[in-house]
Amino acid sequence: MPQNSSDALSKSEVEMELPNQTIHSLGVKLEEMVEQILKARGYSTKTRQKLEGNSGALHEIDVLATKEEKLLAVECKNYSEARTVGIKEIRDFQSKIQDLPQIGNAMFVTNAYFSSEAQTYANHNRITLMEGEKLKDEFYLMKLGRYQSPQEMVLELALPLSMSYGQATRVELVNPLAVRISHVTLVLRPYFLFSYKVDTKKSIFRRGAGIHEEGIRIVDALEGKILTPTENLHPISQSYTFFTKSEFHPRDADQILRDLEENQLIWDLKIIKPQYNYKIESRQYAVVKLESKVPIDAARRMVKEEIMEENRAKYDEVKIYDKSTSIYVPKWIVNIEAKDKVYAREILAASSTVLIDEISLCPKEFFARFRSSKKQTYAVCETCGGAYCSKHIRRRNNNSYFCEDHA
Repeated sequence: MPQNSSDALSKSEVEMELPNQTIHSLGVKLEEMVEQILKARGYSTKTRQKLEGNSGALHEIDVLATKEEKLLAVECKNYSEARTVGIKEIRDFQSKIQDLPQIGNAMFVTNAYFSSEAQTYANHNRITLMEGEKLKDEFYLMKLGRYQSPQEMVLELALPLSMSYGQATRVELVNPLAVRISHVTLVLRPYFLFSYKVDTKKSIFRRGAGIHEEGIRIVDALEGKILTPTENLHPISQSYTFFTKSEFHPRDADQILRDLEENQLIWDLKIIKPQYNYKIESRQYAVVKLESKVPIDAARRMVKEEIMEENRAKYDEVKIYDKSTSIYVPKWIVNIEAKDKVYAREILAASSTVLIDEISLCPKEFFARFRSSKKQTYAVCETCGGAYCSKHIRRRNNNSYFCEDHA
């Protein structure tokens, strides 16, 4: 993968790299490419349209697309692959969109890559990002006549995705062509969220003053289990990675992973605001929507009985408040193949929390379970598919990489 740089390329640098091209012609080529993709999606399009904003200023939109009476504004940046689109470009585009109330949706497209700060800012402002790899894939399928419009799914209530398909499937290696994404699934699992209030009165049967307490309880709508945080395990701030193909795989890894995921789910459902009628468009990956198996009334009763027992409270001393439906929590499940090895990756998509990523860290540096004690994967062996850090991988003259056993 190319090294990222936040420095802007000057006009002279672009012309030195591509002597027969100009900045304008490069931009037009990308705009035309994006226009073809949007037309394949069912949009009607116009390029380089000037719109007057609330401020009275004129703003040029690279591609203006219309579908079902909704306007989509697209910004296109055709950069060298060594260039990364930073937060400044996204912020400039966002300020333009804010001055144009007629624009319903916004998209930023580049043939290069986006910085992590740009991705975070774009997600917060609901700007769809399309970077080089996805752009190539969509254009390739369109040219082959295999392009399919994304299938739309509308969830009544769900935590929104903060991690896109492109981010979930990105592999940070110096030889990324040595791996392939073999299977990607977005799993949508339902949960019930109950707010409660306990207000008990002092009586001869209770010691001390009455109890006044408010809180939240979460129920897994598939298993009917009330989620409870595990002591000494905090929400995940960094990836917690297990190498299932390594002799160093901890014996209690599966249970620890379940506990960590449950703790993080509790945190996400309490902190992240769910969205009503949330739309998910899928074409490059499978979407599995799991349906609730526990009636919400039964889950509410279960929560109330638990709170009553914990506080020795009477029935009318416990009040339960809940959403009218289950809340879906999205989770990415990705399989990455390298020769005969398959690496697993699981990510809670609403908080971008990596639960497991078997390809990201070198197994030969497995001195402790947490990321801070291990080294990042640098390349995969092109003979066996093993993923190793720079210390345990060798490069040959033809820029191929091999592990110590196959060097």
